[in-house]
Amino acid sequence: ASDKFEINSPEVIVCEKKDAEKIRRCLATLSDKERLIIEQYYYNDMSLTEVAKHHAGLSKSWVSRIHDK
Repeated sequence: ASDKFEINSPEVIVCEKKDAEKIRRCLATLSDKERLIIEQYYYNDMSLTEVAKHHAGLSKSWVSRIHDK
């Protein structure tokens, strides 16, 4: 028997749902600005430079520090 799961197996689907819930809980702990930066970077495929340009007054350096945090 193999210890590997098929990509669409029930086990993998349950793990993905649990991971998605963990991510939602973590995002909820961030400030609005922090959450927006993370969402734009990971969910909207924006670079950190693009995220900074999208928010007037924020430098790429500041956005990068938030991302690293």
